[in-house]
Amino acid sequence: MSKVQNSGGKGNPYHNDNNGRFTSANDTGGQSVDANAPQSQDGASGLPDWLTSADGATSSDNLPDWLSALGGNDDDEDDVWGRISQQVESDRFFKNRDKVRTVDETIEVIDKFFDDEVLGVLEQTGFKTSGRFPEYFGLGAASTSHASINVPLVNIIAKKMFHPITVLDSKQFDSEWRVAKRSNTSGADSNIPYLPVGYVQRGVHNQDARLKDALGETDNNLILPNGCYGSCIYSAYDGGRTARSYAYGQNGYVFNYLIDNKNTTTSTKHYSERQRFLNNISTAEKKLEQHLKAKGKDDDYCQKAIRVFHNAAHHDETFVALLMGYDCVYDEGAKYSLILNYKNIKTKKDW
Repeated sequence: MSKVQNSGGKGNPYHNDNNGRFTSANDTGGQSVDANAPQSQDGASGLPDWLTSADGATSSDNLPDWLSALGGNDDDEDDVWGRISQQVESDRFFKNRDKVRTVDETIEVIDKFFDDEVLGVLEQTGFKTSGRFPEYFGLGAASTSHASINVPLVNIIAKKMFHPITVLDSKQFDSEWRVAKRSNTSGADSNIPYLPVGYVQRGVHNQDARLKDALGETDNNLILPNGCYGSCIYSAYDGGRTARSYAYGQNGYVFNYLIDNKNTTTSTKHYSERQRFLNNISTAEKKLEQHLKAKGKDDDYCQKAIRVFHNAAHHDETFVALLMGYDCVYDEGAKYSLILNYKNIKTKKDW
């Protein structure tokens, strides 16, 4: 497969495909770290060089930003290793998952979604259940067109689960599409998204900005814009009519996407899953409360965080699908494809 990773300065050349992390040029790509790493024979800390100072002691000056941001004692080796272990475990939970969870499985692990980073965003936004949230998306940013939605919670989870889109050259993309379409025995284009590999299109006003978003080359916190069908990346499978209507202006462009449908669903199927989740949301909320109590949070903090979660689950139509791990929901009425993650999606490099 021909994969374009840094054509024209686009694509993170240090993206690690094994675990979905973005790394630096000298990073190991997120290798597993033993929380009980042994001391070296000469009595040194046992920490890697980038975590130790010249005298072998840990130093906050050597710690990466993400580790310092977790809080704790930077001069305590056990504390540093503990935080590294927690970060690695969190990364694995959010990134390394190939199968969609059932509703019951999602409820069972609901506490894992609320790690310190996610809770930090709720704290930053004052535990508001809904609004525009300039403190998270920037001043003047239209974070949502639906004021009843808590967009920061949805987007920080989407950001932690994010995998960049795969870019193929035109020849490779067209070849894969022709192979996929051969399984469409009916010949009707309306069946295309339900093939093993689906074909959808997305119209955008600014090609370069949206490509950077898809590649993870932006600091934009708005991973999943909000609309009438929930927080998602809106695309369509109606033969390009909807996509072309959105691709207006000087920089307008239509992206072509191939979606491996192993982690997709339809709006009809997900409606029943979402209803089952909402019918059992009290169980999820109890698990979340126990999780927060174990982290030392008081009753007021717990209730504020639970209200944000409750509001997002009830008012954002794609939030439950995101938690379950779907890449995309096909809305059968509007013929929209509601993209939640680019992990199993490829685009055509025809720019």
